Amino acid sequence: MPCMKRTTLDSQTSAGYTAVILSAYRSRPEALNICCASAQDPCLGDRHGNTSLMGAIYKGHMAIARRLLARDAPIDPGQ
Repeated sequence: MPCMKRTTLDSQTSAGYTAVILSAYRSRPEALNICCASAQDPCLGDRHGNTSLMGAIYKGHMAIARRLLARDAPIDPGQ
């Protein structure tokens, strides 16, 4: 069995997506819980600067957006 590649908690795809961003954008609360429990950073943005909070709001996932706000995800990623 080949060794699996080790990744960091906040690994990003070539587009800059993290597990937190994908969980928020796809409205996957269970995955978001795992990300938050493992201390992944909800503040990281993709290569365009879009954050998990922006993705959740854009897709209309307000419950996910509230969870991210409770985790101190910034409304303005420049802050």
